[in-house]
Amino acid sequence: MTGLRGHIELTKLAHELGTSADTVDFLGVLDPDALVDLRGLVTHALFAPHEQRFSRMAAFAKLIPPTLAAKGAEHALGPLIAARAAAVTDPDLAVRMSSHLSPAFLTRMAPHLDPEKVAGIVSRLPADLVVDVGHRLVAEQQFIPLGRFVSYVPVETALRVVEQAPPLDLLQVALYTEEHAALDAVIQQVPEDRLAEALVAAQGAGLVDDALTLLTSLSVDARTRVVRIVAGLDITVRDALIRTVARNEAWEDLVPVLEHIDAAEALEVLDVPALRDPEVLAGMEPVARRHPAAGELFEQARRALLS
Repeated sequence: MTGLRGHIELTKLAHELGTSADTVDFLGVLDPDALVDLRGLVTHALFAPHEQRFSRMAAFAKLIPPTLAAKGAEHALGPLIAARAAAVTDPDLAVRMSSHLSPAFLTRMAPHLDPEKVAGIVSRLPADLVVDVGHRLVAEQQFIPLGRFVSYVPVETALRVVEQAPPLDLLQVALYTEEHAALDAVIQQVPEDRLAEALVAAQGAGLVDDALTLLTSLSVDARTRVVRIVAGLDITVRDALIRTVARNEAWEDLVPVLEHIDAAEALEVLDVPALRDPEVLAGMEPVARRHPAAGELFEQARRALLS
């Protein structure tokens, strides 16, 4: 799944540079971790030369009422400069100013904010305001800023943001979530029917690779929850997932999970046409052999499929 993870990281890097993913496509030779490091360097390089200027703006804001400072930020600075200034603004003042900024302006600021620099602000904003801005970002399909901020808001707030999101949008927000621990926490709380809708929609849209990339990013516990849901889905969805696992040689991400679910559920996951293909079976077998319980399930599934 390195290729798709790399594509996601290239998209994030392009977002940071304000350009298209095609422009930075030549960097696809780097592995995803290297791209993460490069993005961090780019973020610092874009901000550092102007940090003193932004600090002066933030200091000036202390001298005037928050209402006036907010109006100045919204009408004079614009979303990009206001976002940079927010990174060096006293959190108490920034929180007071936020109540005087329109949700529409905060939505335009969000793509330019560095979550690490404004975490102390975002974590103290009223939940209703965060949810309002989140809904606007979902409507605009701004998945990168949404994914960034999942790590800095309570799980309950993140769930409110995505509770009405279209299934494929929910998938994209999850894919772009920066912190795996935060992603796990959200996935564990998303209702099963919503996760099922996202998986079915991914299969219908030809985005099962995206769904598998998300699956491989989860902890074993969260992955187990998703695989249990897969067991109850239509055979076309299950078959598409198994074919995608085989094509990406991702058996090591799926097979161990089979040991954590009921045997009947595991056999349901494996009861698909794809596993009648000798090449697919051959790819799965050595991984299954390394996991005794999964190996037994593999044998049962093979006997049932080939009988």
